Amino acid sequence: MLPVYEIYKVGLPPHWLEGLNLLAPLGLDVVVIPHYDNSEGGTHDTRYCYMGERRLLQLERLLPEGVAILGVAEHTAAIFDLDARALEVRGRGFVAVRRAGVERRIESGPRIELDRLGLMPLQSKPGSRPARQAAPGHNGDAPSSNGRRSLLELVDDRRREFEGALAGGDLAAALRIVLDLDDRLTGDGAGLDQGLRRRARSIYRGMLVRLGESGSGQGDQGRLVAPFVELALRLRDDARRERRFSEADLVRAALSELRVEVRDTPSGPEWSIPDRG
Repeated sequence: MLPVYEIYKVGLPPHWLEGLNLLAPLGLDVVVIPHYDNSEGGTHDTRYCYMGERRLLQLERLLPEGVAILGVAEHTAAIFDLDARALEVRGRGFVAVRRAGVERRIESGPRIELDRLGLMPLQSKPGSRPARQAAPGHNGDAPSSNGRRSLLELVDDRRREFEGALAGGDLAAALRIVLDLDDRLTGDGAGLDQGLRRRARSIYRGMLVRLGESGSGQGDQGRLVAPFVELALRLRDDARRERRFSEADLVRAALSELRVEVRDTPSGPEWSIPDRG
């Protein structure tokens, strides 16, 4: 089950808890996420029961092998007929079936047989898990060598562009390169094997550290980093207005790594660098 309060309100890292597994009698191994299309956040991404896209991708990677996500939109009912082994969707929204980043939506209408949903059944052997189903266009967790080369080439190209931007003192360009790379790693790289993703993310984190180091030095720290922080906040504000929430969250996370505290106020964001003591 999804511990919404612990993650969204308390701020704990994304994680799952053991649930009731109510759909097991139907042979379905899924986690149910309500409020799938929530939009109460305004400039904040509160889809997927307030998790937002960035945390949903993290949670999806934490699921056991073979487990899918069943998302239920607001003002919507997912009605399961145990005898007919069918699903009927009623209401204003939809029901989403999501596996390995690939999502299918079922709108309100006639019943659909569960076998047509693409949900993998539970294995009869207790405690066993079915193998992960490959997403269309991907060979499971073993992508082709071309896929590996293309991602590594992309990361390396972005790293060179990033270093060039830093050498030229263009922090705005360096930050945009980091944001673009994050989009690629959470999009194009989502279906690749974990080892390759770890290598790419390691390079990405190194770029974040280099970005932080570019604003460090002796003397008045606030004065030195102020241009970078103001630029980052402007980019974050633009991303929020354009509903690019993953980019906005990344900017805030990058500032946090630099020990910059950001507070959203009615008059706009305010920032400070706490005394490290």
